[in-house]
Amino acid sequence: MSLFDDDFYSPKVSPWERRRLRAQGDDSERWPLRRRWPALRSPWAVGGGAAAFLAIVLLTAALSRGGDAPAEAVRSDDVASGTPAADIGVQPVSVVDIVQRMKPAVVSVISSQAFVFEEDGPETEQETGIGSGIVYRKEGGVAWIVTNHHVIDAASSLEVVLSDGKRLEAELVGSDALTDLAVLTVDAKDVAGVAEFGNSDALREGEAAIAIGHPFGLGYSPTFTLGIISSLHRVIPISLAMDGTVDWEMELLQTDAAINHGNSGGALVNQEGKVIGINSMKVAQPGVEGLGFAIPSNLAAPIIAELETHGKVRRPYLGVATVDLAQYRVDDEEEDVVELPEGVEEGIIVLEAYGPASEAGLRTNDVIVALDGRPIASTLELRKYLYEHKKIGDPIRVDYYREGNKDTVTAKLGETPEP
Repeated sequence: MSLFDDDFYSPKVSPWERRRLRAQGDDSERWPLRRRWPALRSPWAVGGGAAAFLAIVLLTAALSRGGDAPAEAVRSDDVASGTPAADIGVQPVSVVDIVQRMKPAVVSVISSQAFVFEEDGPETEQETGIGSGIVYRKEGGVAWIVTNHHVIDAASSLEVVLSDGKRLEAELVGSDALTDLAVLTVDAKDVAGVAEFGNSDALREGEAAIAIGHPFGLGYSPTFTLGIISSLHRVIPISLAMDGTVDWEMELLQTDAAINHGNSGGALVNQEGKVIGINSMKVAQPGVEGLGFAIPSNLAAPIIAELETHGKVRRPYLGVATVDLAQYRVDDEEEDVVELPEGVEEGIIVLEAYGPASEAGLRTNDVIVALDGRPIASTLELRKYLYEHKKIGDPIRVDYYREGNKDTVTAKLGETPEP
């Protein structure tokens, strides 16, 4: 059957069906589209261009009205458990209501750097970057704001601009380059709005999402764009030094809600008006549309807590500078330096050992092949294993080759030192 077959979407009810429904006491003949609502979801799954457009129109209209059908009250234990909103009867909030609620809670973040333009001249501050931030708490006369690390990186001073245009001096509490998050504080006296964080683990692909931020510094009132959650677990490689070497991988939400320069650090909000992501990046290439990414709220929450408490994210530290064996290219004279048995093709070469690694006996040119019995093929895998599975002070077993012989040491992980 054609996707737009009249029998599929038609509001018409045959006389025979009308008599049957009346006999059963069913008045759905008056609202056939409501009765057939489950069928209207199918275009989203099929993915046809015109059908998807129709689904978006229907969804947008439903959100704008705030919904007509009754719904159960939202239970906090349902949200905490990760139960999808559609399964617990969550009532979508009107887009207009979300806009009005979130408007004072999303601020503009302006970073400035100090420059000396003439030799021996005075130091001058100049605005060098603009982004967005989310007010997530007010306490004791202080408002707490989360934004992206890249928004405030290298700033000598920071300002926050509220939706009414008032400028406030901001203080950096802490930031983390690896997760691209930073926490600021400002005087809470004039801060009118506070955003509520939602449960990003309860999201499903295809749910409506609103991106909120200050693109290109266009005034002080934030901009709102509507889209959907396109993917829940999009893994993006990160090169902190921008040199092509992958230092980390971020698992992000993907959305087609428009995210532009200046939206970084702003909010990605669900149908309940709760923050389920912090806008972080987009793909900006010719011919590419609707590829924006946000840090999931459930991944951001523990990082924010660490930054609040310690001003940084404390991570375990082995103490090795390494290069991947697969990327290592040597000539015949140097092959003996990393002599390995036949068949050993993956691992990481220790360029320098210090701290816990040095104390455990590792040294330059050792080839690490496993941690706690888990094969390690790259520096990225080593870093991910440490950060995701180990804690400061934990012991770690390191299997390595030295001059062709395999050996094992146990190191006690320290805390990553300040850069």
